[in-house]
Amino acid sequence: MSGQAELLRMLASAAEEQAKQTEAKRPAQTRAMQARVLIDLLPEVLAANPFKIGDLVEQKPTYSLYKWPAEGAIAIVSATDVVSRKDRGNRFEREDIVVLCNVEDEWLEFAVESWRFQKYDGPIE
Repeated sequence: MSGQAELLRMLASAAEEQAKQTEAKRPAQTRAMQARVLIDLLPEVLAANPFKIGDLVEQKPTYSLYKWPAEGAIAIVSATDVVSRKDRGNRFEREDIVVLCNVEDEWLEFAVESWRFQKYDGPIE
């Protein structure tokens, strides 16, 4: 086996071991736990959009998949009742608001699911 092939085998083995250790640290979700989460989450997902244009919002600390530029970033709602439905392959999204936020000193708008957000009630300078 060449040196390069051996190095690749060693790296693959190390990555596999790291993945196993990471998975072992994660608590197992039982079917009962999944059922509880689904039952608790469904009313939130199905609820009507609670926001109006101009509301400041932030991601809810749980159940959010959006990657913001910084933890605790806020956004302002710039449109409501957009309702674009997207099939992302492994998930389905019902984007019903558009938010405006600052990403690396550039103002960008994103269509998002309102149920993943909560009203921002922190300080304003």
